Amino acid sequence: GKAWFERMAVEHERWLVQLLGGVDAREMEQLHELLGKLRRGIAAPPG
Repeated sequence: GKAWFERMAVEHERWLVQLLGGVDAREMEQLHELLGKLRRGIAAPPG
């Protein structure tokens, strides 16, 4: 379990670094704000 998780975590980090490599600091801040808004919208009760 633990060894598998470690391998998965390393691959996941590599994927994120590759995915977000071209995003500058301002864009990263915007992305963070928008993802937070999405999370709050999903967590909010319907209606």
